[in-house]
Amino acid sequence: MNLDGREVWFFATVPWDFALLGRTRYLALGLRDLGARVVFVEPPSLKKSLARLRRPHDAPSDIRIVPMPPSVPKISDRLPIVPRLHDAAQQLWLRACLAGRAPAAVVSTPRWVPVIENVPFSGVIYDCLDDLKVHAEPARLERFAAWERRLVQRADASFAVSPVLAHGLETQGARRVQVLGNGVCFDEFRRRGETPDPKGPKRRVGYLGALYEWVDIALLEHAAHALPDCEFALVGPVRRGVDVSGLERLPNVRLGGYRPYPEVPRAMASFDVALIPFQEGDVARASDPIKIYEYFCFGTPVVTTPVSDVERLGELVRVASGSAAFTAAIRAALDENRPDLREKRIAYARANDWSERAKAVGGTICALGEPGGAVAGTALQ
Repeated sequence: MNLDGREVWFFATVPWDFALLGRTRYLALGLRDLGARVVFVEPPSLKKSLARLRRPHDAPSDIRIVPMPPSVPKISDRLPIVPRLHDAAQQLWLRACLAGRAPAAVVSTPRWVPVIENVPFSGVIYDCLDDLKVHAEPARLERFAAWERRLVQRADASFAVSPVLAHGLETQGARRVQVLGNGVCFDEFRRRGETPDPKGPKRRVGYLGALYEWVDIALLEHAAHALPDCEFALVGPVRRGVDVSGLERLPNVRLGGYRPYPEVPRAMASFDVALIPFQEGDVARASDPIKIYEYFCFGTPVVTTPVSDVERLGELVRVASGSAAFTAAIRAALDENRPDLREKRIAYARANDWSERAKAVGGTICALGEPGGAVAGTALQ
């Protein structure tokens, strides 16, 4: 597939160089490799704008980064006219950046709706990444839901990372809905993990990811307390307000903090068992954790709470609900001696490279540019 210089604008949820590199950045790089002219629109952030003065972004020269005008402080939510004026200013800024062109748009969060409305695009794709509760605190949830309804009406096609999200879009009347899971840069991840982090005598049970409010801290505490002969390595930043004091008191738990992305594969490659300890509920069932694909790059046994339709992976993962079952699943994973399962996990990660995901998005963009163009459904593999 060659996108032949087609212009694609990504309206992202996080800046290009956000600490936890994610789907939108990888899809942008993938479409670039397929011949598209890619523009990555960063969400407005006063903090990020000031940081840019000290350290520019690390995007390649052939991807254009467009920082939107910085947002005003949160106090603006108490003065409704202020965010409306800011959205209007951003829309004027966007029109100036487009200079009369009408590229394809891939929108990753409903927050962009008041900015892109009435702006001409050759096609709009909604890339639905998470349950809305990930995007907005309770006080703003209804506003985000209204924005999403408007985005669904505008979008010519929609991707969803999980069947739950896809079903939700379909019930809102979304067109051309496809389930398109996350992925991994397989070759890069394998290469960067060739020299794993050093380990002590204990087997290592690991989680790599931010410790946000949707991570089940009590579940991790229970497992670490029940398995004192294992080292629990929890690598990632802790969000303000998340209480990890119980974990810090356990002698076999190591909180590694933020890890620069190039070093992430080394940490993952050192895990004997890898965890996805999300709190059960709507957010977990709507998610498709990128870390599943990353863990699988090394063939590592994975224990997870119920997320997405993870049961489709069968014996490649252990799905457990509740503290006792989760701990028992870790024990079983530690005792696993199945080289065939390790190779199947590695093969799964290889088959779900981000380059394959980008081809699916590129195919949809091409179809949207053709009168009556059909979009082939793409399922999770």
